[in-house]
Amino acid sequence: MRSIFTRVALPILLVLAGIMTSSVAQAQDFEADARQLVADYESRLRPLEITAALAWWDANTTGSDAAFAKKQEAETALDKALSDTARFAKLKACDEAKLEDATLARKCD
Repeated sequence: MRSIFTRVALPILLVLAGIMTSSVAQAQDFEADARQLVADYESRLRPLEITAALAWWDANTTGSDAAFAKKQEAETALDKALSDTARFAKLKACDEAKLEDATLARKCD
């Protein structure tokens, strides 16, 4: 009886334990990638969004041609930054992943 366990059940249990360990490590790597993606967004895109929003406000409250030109430049810079397909693929992967950290998952949403 013991030899059957040693030859059959034990290897199966070890394989299952390895798969579970691998998936936990993979999930942790995915969360680290997601945290890096959020940090990159906050450092790179947030200033562009603020600049575009302030330029929009100035253009729509003053009505000046110079303010509208500045608004257009700011929106173009933001659109260019948002059109990065590699970053979008990473964001999509993080959004589709089942992240355990609910706050991080919401930031990737």
